[in-house]
Amino acid sequence: MRLYLRAQLEQRARDVWGSDAALELERAARVERRERAERTAAGRRLRALRMDVRSSLFASARAPHEHEFGPEAYDAQADVYRRECACGHAETYEKM
Repeated sequence: MRLYLRAQLEQRARDVWGSDAALELERAARVERRERAERTAAGRRLRALRMDVRSSLFASARAPHEHEFGPEAYDAQADVYRRECACGHAETYEKM
């Protein structure tokens, strides 16, 4: 185990950050990042809890979407076929 004097740590921090003002800005930024991470994590836990409690409201969002493609269109220039689903998904493919 290594033990450091507080004065040594403060001097090293000044060397790394350049000045006391820059060090204070970094500390404030770290506190802000930590608080933002805590808020994000709490929001995720709350969303998960809501989905577990009211799962009937979210069942459709969890269900996989089955694409219903329309007619295919042939692009002679590129020699490929293309078809689109109502959701906006498009497939481009070649026929052998």
